[in-house]
Amino acid sequence: MRSHSFSSSSSGVFLVLLAVVLGLFAASGSAVPNWDISEIDGDGIDNDGDGYTDSEDTECGSHYEGFGKISVGGQGGTVFWVDPAIGDVSPGSDPHSGTHADPCGLRKALDGSNRVIKFTQGGVITLANDLVVKERNVTIDGFTCPSPGVTITQNHSTHGGLAIGSYENLFSHDWIINHIRFDGLWDENQSHTVGWAILSFSATRTNKKVEKVILDHLTIRDDQDKTTLWGHMANFTVSNNLFHSSGKAFLISYYNATPDLIKTDISVHRNVFARNNERNPQLRGWIRNLDIVNNVMFDWDHQYSWGYGTRIKNEPGEESVYANFINNYYEPLNASSRALIYGYDPGPDYADGGPPTKQPQGTVYTGSDMGQLWVAGNILPSGNIDEYSTITGPLPIPAWAQVTTIPAAQAYTFVPQVGMQYKDTRDQDIIDDVMDAIAPDESSIVGRYVLYNNCAFDWNDPAANVADDGAIAPDKSALLAGGTAVFANYTSYARGMNGVMVDIDGLPGTPTAVDFTFKIGNDNNPAGWSTGPAPSSITVRAGAGMGGSDRITIIWADNAIQKQWLRVTVLATANTGLWSPDAFYFGNAIGETGNSPSDAEVTPTDEVAVRNNPHTLALDPAAIDDNCDFNRDRKVGPTDAIICRNNGTNSMTALQLISVP
Repeated sequence: MRSHSFSSSSSGVFLVLLAVVLGLFAASGSAVPNWDISEIDGDGIDNDGDGYTDSEDTECGSHYEGFGKISVGGQGGTVFWVDPAIGDVSPGSDPHSGTHADPCGLRKALDGSNRVIKFTQGGVITLANDLVVKERNVTIDGFTCPSPGVTITQNHSTHGGLAIGSYENLFSHDWIINHIRFDGLWDENQSHTVGWAILSFSATRTNKKVEKVILDHLTIRDDQDKTTLWGHMANFTVSNNLFHSSGKAFLISYYNATPDLIKTDISVHRNVFARNNERNPQLRGWIRNLDIVNNVMFDWDHQYSWGYGTRIKNEPGEESVYANFINNYYEPLNASSRALIYGYDPGPDYADGGPPTKQPQGTVYTGSDMGQLWVAGNILPSGNIDEYSTITGPLPIPAWAQVTTIPAAQAYTFVPQVGMQYKDTRDQDIIDDVMDAIAPDESSIVGRYVLYNNCAFDWNDPAANVADDGAIAPDKSALLAGGTAVFANYTSYARGMNGVMVDIDGLPGTPTAVDFTFKIGNDNNPAGWSTGPAPSSITVRAGAGMGGSDRITIIWADNAIQKQWLRVTVLATANTGLWSPDAFYFGNAIGETGNSPSDAEVTPTDEVAVRNNPHTLALDPAAIDDNCDFNRDRKVGPTDAIICRNNGTNSMTALQLISVP
């Protein structure tokens, strides 16, 4: 109880004053922007697969991958707050300042360079007409927007879109756009009228270009004339996006391009192209260093028989395309010969000069009229015809621009995270359909346990084996996302947190340390917790878990984790078979009896409880769930009282009853 503490009141006052002083000191320094835009739920898990957690991702994109990662967006610029309820009004008619207290419309916010666009609330912004932007150093940050996020859509009369480019002799560069839904009108008018694109980039004047751009976690659907990189483009990253239900999805092109309008250094990775009739993507007209890695192209032929997946058009008279196609997954429901096309149609034709018969993936055929193509590791339907390489190895990508790749068969591990963070029913239905088509049967976690390793209940054996089942704490359960801690979520074991178990039904592999992350801390911000100590062992016992599931036992050295919380994240990997990461928490407060529901302080009251609850091994051994047997030796006596006395805490040092996001 709070009224009884082993620590002196003067020590508590000193710590409070020290915290205040440190807080004032920190507040006096200059603020460094650290807006996280890559992750999707603030829980510290690497949801977007870039190898960094929430606390490590920054707005400047330094932890993005691919050629666009050098973009700094609007970092350091003016923050303009947009209220979707104001909509898309022109700068001249919008009197608002763009502050959080007095937000503006989208068109005013984009009428200038060096700025970060944020949103005061979620909603739909309907573009009055084309929103043509020729600015530099701009971030449109949808990640920090409240639910349901921002959707940008088109006017039924003008069909305008967001067009970013180098106009009027201005050079557009350093853009970051994340977590926005772009919703076109193709579902209402499927005439494929050119010029109705909801999002496009264009630079078609000599010596002008758009460069250093990141398009990440966007949802682009019902697009009437594709998202376009048109003309002189350089240093783009197009990642983690969901393109679906469009007539045409994505084009990198410019007809009859010249060296002045080259498209170079473009990374397209971890995107899902689903139920678009064509251009998933289409490529033509002088492209260099295009790296297409770990994308999923799904059901491109769902509506019209002429639909196709990816096409490298290679029209006569146009300079050809140089590209890597690595570890992509093509999944049709019908037109299997039109997954990856060289030239105009599958097989040899006037535009590609390919071999007379199919050359399997992995074949190098140098007699083609196609450019430099490296095609490897892709899952393509058996009926596909064009899949040979024209060079003997991948195009060299600088180390700084290389993207992390996984086998195409594991593409399902990133599919649930693509697109903007707030998915509506249509978006989720598409993702579910893709997962049903390409993912193996999903495994599931059916049990999460904490155990008292190396105690009387496992015969004092520190190793992981069947004896550990007898040391599982039956009165403890994992704290899950959205919950607030209670005594049932933490132990009082004198050896600290030295073992947990996870039961997984349908486990496809043998998990190791790389299939988990471990964080330790004692506050409500798990994203900021430090990395936990490495386990001493991870052991799998087939069929030993609940209902015949497989039991994973994770052991740490005694007292390596104590008096704080442990977060265990089971990652979505080929070994675990999960479709998304699973995080849970257990805590430890040595010597705590659970006497107060409002805190976990260890006080003299806990020691009194020990004295009032004696157990002897011979006559009355303590059960495993006895709150006063801190060392789990089946006895409650002087040793437990000493453990309690030596581990006293107060309100500032006790295990906190955290609430986790």
